Amino acid sequence: MRVRYTQEQLDEIRQRYPHEKSQVIADSMGIKVQSIYNLAYKMDLKKTEEFFMTPGCGRLLKGTRNGIAGEFKKGNVPHNKGKKMPAELYAKCRPTMFQKGSIPSNLKPIGYLSVRPDKTGREYVHIKVDSQTWQLYHRVLWEQEHGPIPAKMKIVFINGNTLDCRLDNLKMVTYQEAMLMNTIHRYTPEIKQLIRLNNKLKQKLNGKEQNQ
Repeated sequence: MRVRYTQEQLDEIRQRYPHEKSQVIADSMGIKVQSIYNLAYKMDLKKTEEFFMTPGCGRLLKGTRNGIAGEFKKGNVPHNKGKKMPAELYAKCRPTMFQKGSIPSNLKPIGYLSVRPDKTGREYVHIKVDSQTWQLYHRVLWEQEHGPIPAKMKIVFINGNTLDCRLDNLKMVTYQEAMLMNTIHRYTPEIKQLIRLNNKLKQKLNGKEQNQ
């Protein structure tokens, strides 16, 4: 059943989403976190850079490892290795076991869109392309329109919004160009334009020198 949200709920999400962790918002409002992601995508919301600098954003600092104490140590042998489950225990567990051929009630159909954060916390739209495979939606759209993406090339978002998957907002660049775009992203629009014009001028000059 499709859930309808009140204007007050939408306004609260619009106000809180850029600055708070999505799971926190979902818990406080009694909404599934996936619904928060989907609503943010529809309302064109994204996290602020200030949010990603806070400890509560969920990002791991470079070199940080969590849960070391509970990790399985190399050389340890599980106590139940090579042992079969006792028949009486198996009989109790069998009714709740997943049966071959059964379809989970929460199985998403092919073509379903889902907003998911990557390991840095940046959110991207994914699409289900077959029964077990999800792919980045913007890459699927690009390949449907322009064909396979060559090696050492990537698709970037022109306006910097990773949830804006319109073809007009997608561009194929080299990894070096993508790094440059990320570098100048923090500057004002005027400075960004000057940097781009300067790079285009350098490319034209280099091309003339090679032709001489």
